[in-house]
Amino acid sequence: MILHGTLEQQIKGVKKIRKMLGVADNPPIKKVLNADGLLNKLVEFLDYSNEYSLKFNTSWIMINLASSMDSSDLKKIVDAGAVPLLVKLMHSENEDLQENAVWAIANI
Repeated sequence: MILHGTLEQQIKGVKKIRKMLGVADNPPIKKVLNADGLLNKLVEFLDYSNEYSLKFNTSWIMINLASSMDSSDLKKIVDAGAVPLLVKLMHSENEDLQENAVWAIANI
């Protein structure tokens, strides 16, 4: 659904992942990071120019993924190219995107 779906399906899938990662006890960080092709697709979504919902939910996912205390998890996020796109979001006109980007980078 996220990797090859329509924009609507991708947004729905990203929201579902954001909610899964938002649980207090044992969020499935490794499951998301290790799902084939998912991290790269999520990073790609950070750069979708006109789709606020996709960027907002994906940047929130990055906050949760980057909250991992495992350096190998953080390396996956960095290696996938998330940091430059999060820096770019820091310069967004939207304050919510700016806040999410700063928070995700701080977690890394």
